[in-house]
Amino acid sequence: MEAEKEKARKLDIHVTDNGNGTVSCEFRYGTDDATTASGYYIGGTGKKRTAEERDARDAIETRLNFLIGKAREIDATAARYIGKSHGKDKHDAGHATYKSLDDAQAKEAAGLAKKELELAAHGKELSTPDLQRLRDLTKYNAKDAEFATRFYRELGPEKALRLHGQLGIDASTDGGDTRRELSRTIQNSLDRGLALATHPGGGKDGNVTHLGNAWTEELKKVGKEPIFLHDPQSNERGKNAMPQQKVLGYQVLGNMLRHGKYDEGFLNVVGEDMVETERKNEHGSAGWPNPHNARRDGVLNLDPKGGTGFDPMTGLMKGLSHTPDAATEFFNGYTGGDKHGPEELSNFDYFFGDKSREEPIDPRDWPHDGDDDESKLGKDALGSAIEAATTGRPPGDEGPPLKHKQEQADLFRRVVSRLGGAENSSLVEHGGELEPLQPHMGNMAADYMRDVQRGIVHVPDGLIAEQGKIAEVGNLKGDELGRFLRAASQDPDGYASITHASHAVSAEILRNAMHDPPGDNSLSDAAVKGAEPGAKVAAAAAEGRAEGIEKAQDRVGAVERYNESLDKKQELVGAIVDMGLGRLTYGGEAAGQVAGVVQEAVFDQYRKDPEEVVRQVQEGRRDFLATERMREAKAMEEIAKIAGERAGVKGEALDWAATDVANAVADDFPEK
Repeated sequence: MEAEKEKARKLDIHVTDNGNGTVSCEFRYGTDDATTASGYYIGGTGKKRTAEERDARDAIETRLNFLIGKAREIDATAARYIGKSHGKDKHDAGHATYKSLDDAQAKEAAGLAKKELELAAHGKELSTPDLQRLRDLTKYNAKDAEFATRFYRELGPEKALRLHGQLGIDASTDGGDTRRELSRTIQNSLDRGLALATHPGGGKDGNVTHLGNAWTEELKKVGKEPIFLHDPQSNERGKNAMPQQKVLGYQVLGNMLRHGKYDEGFLNVVGEDMVETERKNEHGSAGWPNPHNARRDGVLNLDPKGGTGFDPMTGLMKGLSHTPDAATEFFNGYTGGDKHGPEELSNFDYFFGDKSREEPIDPRDWPHDGDDDESKLGKDALGSAIEAATTGRPPGDEGPPLKHKQEQADLFRRVVSRLGGAENSSLVEHGGELEPLQPHMGNMAADYMRDVQRGIVHVPDGLIAEQGKIAEVGNLKGDELGRFLRAASQDPDGYASITHASHAVSAEILRNAMHDPPGDNSLSDAAVKGAEPGAKVAAAAAEGRAEGIEKAQDRVGAVERYNESLDKKQELVGAIVDMGLGRLTYGGEAAGQVAGVVQEAVFDQYRKDPEEVVRQVQEGRRDFLATERMREAKAMEEIAKIAGERAGVKGEALDWAATDVANAVADDFPEK
């Protein structure tokens, strides 16, 4: 608590008691933005505050309120269990025995959970005070492995899944906003607790902080069995003629995997069993029970976004995206192959398909799951999972790219080959079944930009630095890499990721090329050689951008989205430059200057008037692409100048080399 107060003091934040057990944090001198729309810094003290400062304020407020709530919960629990231990008889102290505070709270939470299930069997539900109590118990113990283990061991897998599903149905059918938010918090807290309790340890039967292997095996059994939930809107009738909704256990578990960081072994064990269960069903992905009646409000997933939760693969993909090592293992794994199940098939092929085979495989069919754009949410989750699997980072991670492991690099090569292949690329183009993968394809290409540039044109050994293990995308068939880049660039975010990453890597390559030109090569020859890979990537991205604009219903709006994405994704430049140039002897300050010039060059040349761009595209793609090439030439000229300075080149020699780079880019690198 004191540490958070000290952070608030340093940022000149005033903490106000709201009088209801919570506090609010506000700056003393206002909260105006301190950056322009393009990210340029214009101040950060007095009346103006940066986005980072406001985020810090919000984090302090959240943390303070959590600590206050936790303290309040401990006080209430202590009083409650002292009373239970001693009872009302002052001569008898032997009523209830608890081993610890976790034990006491877990038993109370499990008792409320069982009460909810008993009430549901008779068409009723927990009172709001009881629901609030369950919310407090689970929320403030969401990071407590001992509480979670005791809670889930007390309930067992079947009741745990039924509780989670029933909370969703109750809150979404007639719960109102208050009960819906309470139930959503309980669900999310239980999910994070399960992630902790299922980490490996304790052998078969587990221990105080691990559920153990036997619990997981029982979970797999229950996952394939029906679970009946009270649903007042259902036409089905169960015991006591009560309306009910039937789901399979894995449908509920899929939603539980959305939150928390699960152990990679657990995720793969249950994930592959979920896939095999789906493959064994004669209806495949359509075999999961799902109420299609339009008037039905009941959902399993209470998150504001993410669909209704009846397709378990959406939740599995989200869980994998939070645990990159698990995702890598999953997409390199397979299901089937034994005499009792389907034929052996890799998980990669099952989800992405392969139309180039003699007997083509279609990608998994993603059923409608309550979202406005059909199955987009599930496919976007698939994109997040494969992005994590190849990059080693959860999507949205703001840190620098990591060094790639061999299995990650091999998987990325496989992704490029499959989605860029002549028979399969239509899947990820505009209107294709897997179009929602486009921004994730851009993120993957950005993360592997050194390998992409190495692969798009032949360059001398050592010119481009290695980022861990190399993804050999230069020896793929035909134009697979080019098609991959073009399809990714049909999406504004995909295009922005590729464009920024390519320019950042180009700055690194140009610096390396001009630092010590090998043999008889002139400085200009070395600079042109260093600029060529990035210019080729930019050309492919420009083609994809033109296609994205052409095929958009609102072309002016599409150009605006491209401009917005270039603005939003600019932090990629700093992260990539810092990973490369920032680790050289002249340090991070110079790398920051390089990043600034690269960002400015991109904004000056690539942010365009939407109506003018639409006119160019409509009048002729060839002329549009020629204009794009001229813009790239100017951007690369500026990047060559700053990179050359960092290589120790000055004066006319640098100006001549940068001019030669610009001319070569503009002329599309003619043969000499």
